[in-house]
Amino acid sequence: MGIAFSPTFPLPISNDGLTECRSDEEPKSDTVRTLFKFSTPREGQKLISYNPVEEVGYKGRKNDAEEITVLTPEQLQRLFACADAEIRPLYAVAAFAGVPWNEIEQLNWEDIKEHEIVISSRIAKTRSRRIIPIRAALAAFLTERGTGSLLPRIYSARRPSVRRLDFLRARAEKKAGLHPWPRNACRHSFISYALAFDKDENKIALESGNTPDVIHTNYRALVTREAADWCWRIRPAVVEP
Repeated sequence: MGIAFSPTFPLPISNDGLTECRSDEEPKSDTVRTLFKFSTPREGQKLISYNPVEEVGYKGRKNDAEEITVLTPEQLQRLFACADAEIRPLYAVAAFAGVPWNEIEQLNWEDIKEHEIVISSRIAKTRSRRIIPIRAALAAFLTERGTGSLLPRIYSARRPSVRRLDFLRARAEKKAGLHPWPRNACRHSFISYALAFDKDENKIALESGNTPDVIHTNYRALVTREAADWCWRIRPAVVEP
C-alpha cells in the first residue's frame, strides 16, 4: 500500500521501499530513521492513522527516543540525604513538581507561592504558562525560603551560580550512587508517581507541560501504587541536635 506525504516532506516511500531500507546500511537506514522520528509522535497525537515504519519491524535506535528512568523512593531518599542543604529544595522541586532543571535555574522564590509554583511563559519550555500545585511532600522541603533566584550562591556577593549548582549536584549524585545521572530522572519520576497516585492523565499533562497522549503512552503503569504512596510520603530527614 502506498503512503502519501505532504509535498514538503522529502521522503515519500512505499512499504516495499521501507522493507528495502530496514537494514542498518547507509544511506537507506537514514530514510527509515527519519520516517520513524516523523511518524511516531504524530501517531500518538492522532495526526496519522498508523505508523508505517512499524510494519517493517524498525523500533528505533537507542538515541531515537529518550529512555525513561524512574528513581525508586529509596533512591530519592538517599539523594535528598546526600544533597547539600542549599540545593535540597531544588531537588524537591524537580522530583515532586516535575520542573526540568533548565527551568529551575531560571526560577525565583517569588514564583513559588504558598500552594503552587507558577512557571511563566518566559521560562516554560513550551512557552506556555503552567501552574503546578505544591503537594505535601514538596511543601515539607520548602519550609525555609529565600529571595531572588533559587540557585545557590557563590562568593561574598552571594551571586546566583549555575556552575555551583552543577558542582553540588554532581557531588550529591555521585555520593548517592546515581552517577552518571539518568537524564530527566526527577521529572520522569514525578510524572510516573503522580500518575500512579492521581490516575488523572489530563491533570498530570497540564502540570508537566505535556499532552495526555504522551503521559498515557510513556508513563502509564511504570510504577505501582504502593511505590507512589511511599514516594509521596518522603519527608526531610530529622537532624538530631
